[in-house]
Amino acid sequence: MKRIAVVAAGWFALWMILGAAIGGLTGGDHGNWENRLYSGFFNGALIATLTSLAWPWIMPRRLERWMYGGPDGRA
Repeated sequence: MKRIAVVAAGWFALWMILGAAIGGLTGGDHGNWENRLYSGFFNGALIATLTSLAWPWIMPRRLERWMYGGPDGRA
């Protein structure tokens, strides 16, 4: 269970940081930069949530084996 939590936390952190960076850099003149970062951060959370549904198709086999604890899925 710990490995699954590590992968999920990394996935969400990746998308939220990426969303905040993109939102902060490309927000234009609408509001201040804190609002753009905040908006991008939560847009990243939404993207992470939606793409987590596709994990079985996009996750590399090596990461999946590590996440479940070995080649047979047992810890």
